[in-house]
Amino acid sequence: DLSTPSTRALLWQLVKESRVRWIHLGFPCTFFINLGRCTALRTHTQWEELRETALGHMEFSIHLLREQETEGRDGSMEQPRNAGSWRCRGWTELENSSFQKYIYDSCAFGLCDEYGRPLQKPGALGSNRDLSTMERQCCCGVPHGRVEGSVQQGPEKGRRRSEVAGQYTLAFCQAFAREILRSRI
Repeated sequence: DLSTPSTRALLWQLVKESRVRWIHLGFPCTFFINLGRCTALRTHTQWEELRETALGHMEFSIHLLREQETEGRDGSMEQPRNAGSWRCRGWTELENSSFQKYIYDSCAFGLCDEYGRPLQKPGALGSNRDLSTMERQCCCGVPHGRVEGSVQQGPEKGRRRSEVAGQYTLAFCQAFAREILRSRI
């Protein structure tokens, strides 16, 4: 749980001492996306708590990425393409150094709903390594499912589609792993 200072301190210590070659981060995005902010029913106090948690995750992630860059190691983060986190000062400072943003549509990596319809969930990776091979745009040519509501059948039945769609597909993981291995050459 990266929302606790003790867990962050432990992770920071592990990263520093282990000299992790590449660190990849993906923190909760609900606070940073318009859809999450418009459709979630929360009180003012709940939104403030969500904001504090979200900013804490983002700031710690940026801190880890800066450390990786300073030490000559690699780092990356993933968020929805239009998430507000990409416009926050921490990311823009990284982008002004050696980090770039790479965009993709999840359907290009095989993301589908429970009926087999592709889901065009727009994502982005930010990294100080060239991840241009991860930039893929939709070329499905068929109607897409919607990332809203809950899954109606199968092993994920009852879960929020947005939660399920936030999981990386096997094709995405394989392509990303190839990039990590390529960076070691």
